[in-house]
This record gives sequence, C-alpha cells and structure tokens, in this order.
Amino acid sequence: MDSGAASGSALATLRVRSGVPTATLPVRQTVAAIGAAAGNDVVIAGPGVAPQHARLRLSGGVWTFTDLGSPAGSSVDGEVVHGEALLAPGSAVRIGDVSFVFDPEDQWQDSKPERLLGERSPLLLIPGEIGPLWPTALFVLVVFGIIVALFFLFRKA
Repeated sequence: MDSGAASGSALATLRVRSGVPTATLPVRQTVAAIGAAAGNDVVIAGPGVAPQHARLRLSGGVWTFTDLGSPAGSSVDGEVVHGEALLAPGSAVRIGDVSFVFDPEDQWQDSKPERLLGERSPLLLIPGEIGPLWPTALFVLVVFGIIVALFFLFRKA
C-alpha cells in the first residue's frame, strides 16, 4: 500500500464501538486496506467483515471510504456505501457487524504545497497561471458597452 506517513505515526484512528472487543486501530497509510485477512493495513476480524472489505484514502486533506463490494456491506453515518463516501471527524462507520468512530489527525501529510511561499508572486492579484485572455477581454467590452448604452439612455438632454 501507499505509505504517506512515517511507520510510527497514525494519520487517523478507528475507535471500535461494537462487534469486536473494544480497541483503537491506527491508520498509518494514506491508502489503507481494511478487512479480516492478515495482509490488510487495518485488520478487523469480526462478524461480517470480508477478507478485503474496504479502503480508506486520504487525498488533499479529505478522507474517503470505499466499500470493495463486500457481501455484508458498509455504511457511513447510517448511509449504505455504494462505492465511495466522504468521512468527517467523528463519522460513524459500520463494516459488516463491526461499528467504529473515525478520528483523523489534523495533519496534511499527504499533500505537498504546490509552490513554496517564496515562489509566489508578491502581488496576490496576479494569478500563478495565466489562461487565455479573450474571455476576460470580451467580458470587459460587454460591461463597458452596457455602461455606455445606459449613459446615453438616461442622460438628460
């Protein structure tokens, strides 16, 4: 799996609420496989948990939960997951018959800044990347034309 953090630090934790003996399971990768099989990043050996049940993914500071087509299914905050669901701090997640609370750390270790502060333009009004100029020029001409038309319509003779 993709390792986006140091092996000792957890990017998030799963606090088990029911289904297996109470535990706190660390998530140490930006992409973590969840299931009952020993090869998963987060192993949950509980009732209804498939060998490869789900996947957690951190991208751009946003965590997502994906059910991998498990027979018992999954839910996030009471909604059945078909494909991918967004996770928020404190989200209630159910995998098979096991329920837990999702607690992310407040770190953006998966997202490197696009530019360093020293590389930015000193004037914040200048965009970093300049696209085509014609849409802006057309907009300015239309606004100017409307102002001129209004001037001639409402000027006093």
